[in-house]
Amino acid sequence: MTVDHRALIDRFTGALSRGDYAALSEAFARDATMEFPQSGEVFEGISNIQGQFADYPRMPEGHLSAVDVAAEPPQYALSPSYTLISVGASGTTGTATFRARYPDLSLWWVVVVYETDGDRMKHAKLYFAPDFEPAEWRAKYRIPSRGEGASG
Repeated sequence: MTVDHRALIDRFTGALSRGDYAALSEAFARDATMEFPQSGEVFEGISNIQGQFADYPRMPEGHLSAVDVAAEPPQYALSPSYTLISVGASGTTGTATFRARYPDLSLWWVVVVYETDGDRMKHAKLYFAPDFEPAEWRAKYRIPSRGEGASG
């Protein structure tokens, strides 16, 4: 079974970026499940998946951009915010990494690990992590980050 992961992620990010939660039915199967492992929540069925996104506190404009969709073989696409992303997969599974700006304007990383039924996500696990400052004690072990000079 060939899955167009680029199109699938475009449908997902497009629906979220527009706030068009009804359009999530183009990205998720009717009987899909979506898990948030960090909180232990599981949402079954498209109406519950749509509802939890629709009832989320108002997100700022342009809150989501796709950063990376990883697997084999790589392809390239533009997200709705015109961020260059790579798109690919291994069969019916994929992984996507996003940046999301929350209502308090903080930036978070979102990783989606998903399985498809061919055209839509059948099962998705979403992991969330906020940006944080690097620990000083690790400085001697890491390479300079963007914005840091070569001397650290």
